[in-house]
Amino acid sequence: MKTFIIALAALVLGAAANAQILKPVKWKYTVQKVSATEAVVSISANIDKGWHIYGLTVPNDGPVKTTVTFDFDKASFPVGKIIAPKPLNHFEETFNTTVSYYEKSVTFQQKFRITPKSKAIRGSIEYMVCNNLQCLPPDTAEFEIPIH
Repeated sequence: MKTFIIALAALVLGAAANAQILKPVKWKYTVQKVSATEAVVSISANIDKGWHIYGLTVPNDGPVKTTVTFDFDKASFPVGKIIAPKPLNHFEETFNTTVSYYEKSVTFQQKFRITPKSKAIRGSIEYMVCNNLQCLPPDTAEFEIPIH
């Protein structure tokens, strides 16, 4: 009986270890004040080996693109478009289209107009991560970056 309980416990613990939630993307957020009225927000993704996230633009019949959304007010607001490095491109049979994507790491940057009342920049990133075997459901990472 004791052996049965130990075997059952090992089986349950092993199943729990295998059921861990995959999180192949780790996000980091920084803001750098360039002047009293301008700051640059950097949003960086470290992507586990073998995984990728999609670019800021993909065809309508493709996967979920990476979308950065900022919550802004009169104290701080984005200026211009998000600056992104050139993505990789390849044809994906799953979506029957050519898609843009990033592997390993990527950093997106956005200029902001700030005022002395600016305390933080808030927003979210919606993204989809895939490898050559599977795609995880789209995920959203929210952030709040203090302005110093």
